[in-house]
Amino acid sequence: MRALRDFNWPKIKVEDRMIFMGLIRDLFPGIDAKTLVDEDLRVVCGDIAKSKNLQPEKEFVLKCI
Repeated sequence: MRALRDFNWPKIKVEDRMIFMGLIRDLFPGIDAKTLVDEDLRVVCGDIAKSKNLQPEKEFVLKCI
């Protein structure tokens, strides 16, 4: 469930994400898989974004990861 969700999430338009999550919940009832993020990698991605004059917003950094 986590792989399917995390891989496809950045590709789905914001207005369609609730529909996508409904489908995921139907496929995997009763499972609540939390998103796992390597904190060291998240910090490095944010630092690199800043060095390239980009804004290290949460969604941007998660897409990079």
